[in-house]
Amino acid sequence: MKERNQSIDAIRFVAAILVVCLHAGLPKGLTWSSTILFVARTGVPLFFMISGYMFGVRQKWDPHMDQYTRRQLRKIAKIAFAAFAFYILVDVWRSGYRIVIHVLTAPKSILKFFFLNNVYYGGHLWYLFAYLAVLAVYFILVKTNKVKWMYYWTPIGLILYEILGKYSKLVFGREMYYLYARNFLMIGIPCFAIGYWLGQKEIRAAIKKKNLEKAGWILLMALEIWMLWGERIFLVERKAYVGNNNFIANTFLGATALMFALRFPGKKPWVAKVADWGRKYSMQLYIFHPFFKRCFDFVAKKIPLLSNLLKDERYLQIWRGILPILCIIGCIVLKIAWDIFIKLIKERSMKKRKGAAAERSE
Repeated sequence: MKERNQSIDAIRFVAAILVVCLHAGLPKGLTWSSTILFVARTGVPLFFMISGYMFGVRQKWDPHMDQYTRRQLRKIAKIAFAAFAFYILVDVWRSGYRIVIHVLTAPKSILKFFFLNNVYYGGHLWYLFAYLAVLAVYFILVKTNKVKWMYYWTPIGLILYEILGKYSKLVFGREMYYLYARNFLMIGIPCFAIGYWLGQKEIRAAIKKKNLEKAGWILLMALEIWMLWGERIFLVERKAYVGNNNFIANTFLGATALMFALRFPGKKPWVAKVADWGRKYSMQLYIFHPFFKRCFDFVAKKIPLLSNLLKDERYLQIWRGILPILCIIGCIVLKIAWDIFIKLIKERSMKKRKGAAAERSE
């Protein structure tokens, strides 16, 4: 087993923050905010690639990958369904249990949930359920010794993802239903397979001419960000721009970011610190940021002074810039409070055990 790559956890944290910006929003009509939002769509493909990479590395030394995958399936299932239940309860409180039950039990809802990873309550949780589906497919492929089948599907899935998603209006003359593209088959398995392949290849850290190579990778990522704008301009000029799903360059940018992390593992203290944040907070940021956005928006509407200020476009733009930061802070504070709560429970449980042991010894 190799030492954990700090850069991977660091870029995971950055990707989580970008996803928060994508969902919470940023000031509209500005080049810098639009660029961040375009780049933010790289977050989910990058999450799949990082997971695939971890599995690819582990597969080389772990002869019991089926057992490990089964454990991961259980772990992610617990997190996904607990988060899903949380957002169901939030909507029950907001709109009543009858509407929620009607939506959840509708045949279309069930079919979309299982086959298209559509989550009606906590819609952003689609990634967790898509990841569950990817792990289930991977588990079957491991058991049947057909893992390479992922590679055969990867180009097909990515092409279909773009044709049915961002380029659907250009190809078909109309915008296709975005769920046909945004699911485990079109984006999940292909990106997981890309990461898995990199994990199998043992990408070594850069040794010679590190600064020159680093500059080259950064330049490549800058070029890919420019390509995001190029794709947007291309589609807008042809009146075929579709808001949902990713550009082609988002997938390349995700792969480049992962390669950058593999070539430069990050030994500096600040990288280790960001990596530690990535391990601690990435999942909480992803799960809870829409909840905090909803809370802060609710509070803003209920405070007369703030709600009146937000009617002015200038102050509304400022609020849009502040809101993602508030969501990030809220998620981190929640995680810290939860850790303290769990620690207190464990300490109390330990004291009770010691007391019971002392009584028995007497």
